[in-house]
Amino acid sequence: MKTRHPKRKLALLIAALCLGCEKSPPQATPAQHASPLPSKAFHVVNPNLYASLASNDGSTLLTAGTDGIIKYSRDGQLWHNANTSNTQHAIFDLQQNSHTGTLIAVGDFGTILRSTDEGKHWAKQTSDTTRPITRLTYSRFAKTWLAVGAEGTALKSVDDGINWQKIDGLTLQALQKVQSIDATKTWLIAAEQNVWLSTDQGLHWHTAPIANNLSVTSITSFSPKNITLATTSNGELLLQTNSGWLKKPISRGKYISALAHNNSTLVAASSDGWVFTSENLGDTWIGRKLNDNYIATIVWHPTAQKFVLAGSGATLFVSDQNGLDWQNIPTALTDDFETLIPLENNNTVTALGIGSQTATISLQDNSVRHTQQSLSGFVHSINWLPSGRVITSGAEGWLKKSDSFGKSWEQVLASTSNSDYLFSLKYLPQSKTLLAGGPPGVIFRSEDNGDTWEKVLEAEEASDGHFHTLITDPKREIVVALASPGRVRYSLDTGKTWEIANTDTSSHLYNGEVNPETGTILAVGQNSVVQRSQDGGLWHKTELLGSESLQAITFSPYTNTWFIGGEGGALWRSEDDAKTWQRLDSKTLRYIYNLATLKNNTLLATGNKGLILRSDDNGDSWHNVPSGVEENLRAPLEANNTIYISGRNGSIITSIDGGKSWQIEASHTAESLRVMAASSDSKHVIAAGRRIVVMGEN
Repeated sequence: MKTRHPKRKLALLIAALCLGCEKSPPQATPAQHASPLPSKAFHVVNPNLYASLASNDGSTLLTAGTDGIIKYSRDGQLWHNANTSNTQHAIFDLQQNSHTGTLIAVGDFGTILRSTDEGKHWAKQTSDTTRPITRLTYSRFAKTWLAVGAEGTALKSVDDGINWQKIDGLTLQALQKVQSIDATKTWLIAAEQNVWLSTDQGLHWHTAPIANNLSVTSITSFSPKNITLATTSNGELLLQTNSGWLKKPISRGKYISALAHNNSTLVAASSDGWVFTSENLGDTWIGRKLNDNYIATIVWHPTAQKFVLAGSGATLFVSDQNGLDWQNIPTALTDDFETLIPLENNNTVTALGIGSQTATISLQDNSVRHTQQSLSGFVHSINWLPSGRVITSGAEGWLKKSDSFGKSWEQVLASTSNSDYLFSLKYLPQSKTLLAGGPPGVIFRSEDNGDTWEKVLEAEEASDGHFHTLITDPKREIVVALASPGRVRYSLDTGKTWEIANTDTSSHLYNGEVNPETGTILAVGQNSVVQRSQDGGLWHKTELLGSESLQAITFSPYTNTWFIGGEGGALWRSEDDAKTWQRLDSKTLRYIYNLATLKNNTLLATGNKGLILRSDDNGDSWHNVPSGVEENLRAPLEANNTIYISGRNGSIITSIDGGKSWQIEASHTAESLRVMAASSDSKHVIAAGRRIVVMGEN
């Protein structure tokens, strides 16, 4: 079973994001209402979803997470991306004003967003901080918003979220929870080692001695008895009554990760799959172990009269016995759930989590009504088939298909494993065959448009088949699996069977390409090594002057010229089909990772630190073109008279003048984007890596 550390992925993410937080951010003016999204825009398909909310009237469901994503839905099954004003920072919490209906979302880098149209459009507000803001609540009695976050960040707004002011006098510890208790007109803020309270709307604060040196994991109000409840990372329940605070054990030493209640029963859950139930305000507890997984959240569904809990490893349980007995809800999903939304109007609950994994459960019969698989992973290769289907391959056995231009994805039928890293994906048009391969020496093959895949090669040892790329000759349908390190394989029957090639792999080989006219197959690698073959089986080695690693390669069909490049700005050209080579002056020492031949024989080279080189004279001269970004850039894609380049940190840049100038696009993610592909009509574009980003109708 899948387990994780009690502090959870979200807490680790927040801590990492806080590194380098600025103390004095620049001032900004309050944001106005955001304009609608343009008809064509990039948006992220697979964010991790951490927070959720049902609107006051129950008509709209909202969820939010990484990449500045906020989605809204009427039924928990069909979701629409909200306009978040090009925000790409993670959203950690969102809440609604019970009086005005205004929605506020908070997140990384001091992000505060505000919506007045049920969550469809969001405007940025000034927070005066760049630290992560992680939790949020609305105080009805004070008509005030409260928000807390890293390094003692505490903010309030008295004008319904338009303007925000700092709350001073608290700790420099991370503030993890915030709650307004209307019955006692008290504000509570949980820090790493104590709880702070204010009874005068934040003018004065004091700590609760009972909570000293305790890490509070949840705070809630138990309305039937006007009691405040809190749980700790040490297995305890804290109660605040009119006479003071009480401490009651739930299960000593256990990290209590979630707490929920109805009018008579408390239900607490732990980070290692235990559930505890109390019907006497925590005096005694009945415990039951469900599994070994982290339980992230529990909700009470008042219409169905059931408790529902969710957590890591697709944990999903329902109790209609007041928390004493639990039914497992199998979904065939495997990733982590982070949040639950009860939809009271139709007796359903929706669980959401990592990679946008989703499950909607009908609580009438505890049946699964809808699921969406997690899209958490790393995509290394994309192939857009003539049928319009998109196939992607990648790390940990990733092999998925899409028939919706990349907006939704399904797992293919393939016996891949988490140890399979499918770096390369190729299509043979004559035989309509798909091949995917990579470390530790595996190749999968499909003849039915990518629906089912057969493993056709598995190296005996991982060191024998570290396949970096598959090289295909579309005319002869020869396929070469380029190993680095290991032994190169080749196939003459569209990948059904494989032979070991006669080639020298003492220097690693990184990349390869084919001259479609002559059938020459070229591979490049370490120590300025170039290897050449006519059939994929017999190879001839050439060592160029220098010792640079070579990784970039392209063939220009306009001039029948090869270009290769790599470390230290190394750039070479061959005009006799790779028999002899000429060193070119790239005018850079940066690593050239990619070379591409575009229309009209324009050549582009991309590399580290935002490098773009351009040549329009068959490589005689190269010009450094400002890209506007500093991260490593990937291979160029040309589609519909536009050139696209993706990169690390979520960069997507475009050019409409043949690469002479570049514009930074809003990709809505800061995660690495490894590859890009376009449909045959160039109307749809996908960028993928740690996230999947699609361009098209939102």
